[in-house]
Amino acid sequence: MQRVKELVEQTKVDIEHRPKEEQKIIRMLKSKTKEELEELNIQDRTKIIMEVKRVFTKNNFMVQLENKCKELEVHVKRFNRKFSLL
Repeated sequence: MQRVKELVEQTKVDIEHRPKEEQKIIRMLKSKTKEELEELNIQDRTKIIMEVKRVFTKNNFMVQLENKCKELEVHVKRFNRKFSLL
């Protein structure tokens, strides 16, 4: 159970930093001029910003899903140990 608590805490730390990264990227994109965006080969600022948000959202979802799977794995192993005693 301690391992699960550690994983949850680590996930909280990881997720806390992601919005900062997302906001930093979005701020950078919003601050660039049209010429600067063209140099970066970006034609549609809004489309890229939406894509950044989508990627971070999916990434957060995947982290949460992985942690839930690990938590369930702990429960399954515990059940198997108890069941094997029968």
